[in-house]
Amino acid sequence: MNELQESRYFGSDLNKFVNERCTKHMTVNNIDLIMCRVYADRIMLMIIESKHVNESLGTGQYHLLNLLSQSAPLIGKAITAAKGKNTIFDVFIIYGNSPYERVRIVRPRDRKEVTIDQQTLIKFLEFEVLFDELAER
Repeated sequence: MNELQESRYFGSDLNKFVNERCTKHMTVNNIDLIMCRVYADRIMLMIIESKHVNESLGTGQYHLLNLLSQSAPLIGKAITAAKGKNTIFDVFIIYGNSPYERVRIVRPRDRKEVTIDQQTLIKFLEFEVLFDELAER
């Protein structure tokens, strides 16, 4: 593996360090996006793992994202209690290829999924439309 490939694979020097020096009896995941938007009355927060159309999750990555997704409602309630603002927190996997003209979004905790176009993706990423709203369409 050359230096560029290695950089893309690990995502950071710390991830590489953990891979080389720490136990293999744990899952280490380089999350693609953690997004937050704070409004006067609420907080919107999501974790997104991005995959190419034909790419799949590794077993450890799947279990970690599923654990976070199942815990998301409780985490949202905890942030609501701590910050005094209603918080919506969720975890998603987005399958698509740049320029993301068509993507599939999966929520691991209930395996719900939607397929949307680029403009709708932008609205989703800007917290203008929620996943549940997309799933109801």
